[in-house]
Amino acid sequence: MVYRPHMKHFYPIMIFAICFMTGCATVNIEQKKIFPFRAEFVIKGNVVNSGNEFNGAMLISSAESGISELYGPGGIAVYILKLDDGNAKLTDTWGREIGSYDVPVKDIAGLLAGIPPSGLRCKKNNEKGEIKLKYLWGDVLLDKHLLPVEVNIKGGQKINAIFSKNAGGIDLMIAWGSDNFIINISVIEGGRWQDAESEMQNVR
Repeated sequence: MVYRPHMKHFYPIMIFAICFMTGCATVNIEQKKIFPFRAEFVIKGNVVNSGNEFNGAMLISSAESGISELYGPGGIAVYILKLDDGNAKLTDTWGREIGSYDVPVKDIAGLLAGIPPSGLRCKKNNEKGEIKLKYLWGDVLLDKHLLPVEVNIKGGQKINAIFSKNAGGIDLMIAWGSDNFIINISVIEGGRWQDAESEMQNVR
């Protein structure tokens, strides 16, 4: 008897097969000096059709979890965002929940520290020495030190993020629906942005 997959199973099976035919990537990153990753940031840009600027700080304890605070006048945290295993929860100063969101990439917090997401992926090198990893949810472009250069997340609201390394940290340019903003991140501790070459293991 020949097995004929149902149509709802066809596309995942096809993508899985293509990944193995084109070559899957295993990216190993030494993580013992990466976490905790602490940084301060400034957000500038157009959010919900209005110009905004926020100061804040983040603490990422693992690739799957972290906490970020946005400060108001006087340095008081007016919003707190907690990310844990693919769930993002936003609360106000008094701990009241404003919203909860399921993130399609469970270990997306690691990207801010410079770690590519895990999971099934296909690898493709280009002439610049960069590596493009294709996932079921989107794709990630890495430089020769395996640091994120660009991230594209598919879905109802597509997200495009471009990472630009600088002397003190990174600039993160994000396009999310009609919102466009820049996050200037100043590294305090941890992450791979300063020591990527020494922290990197071989890609195989």
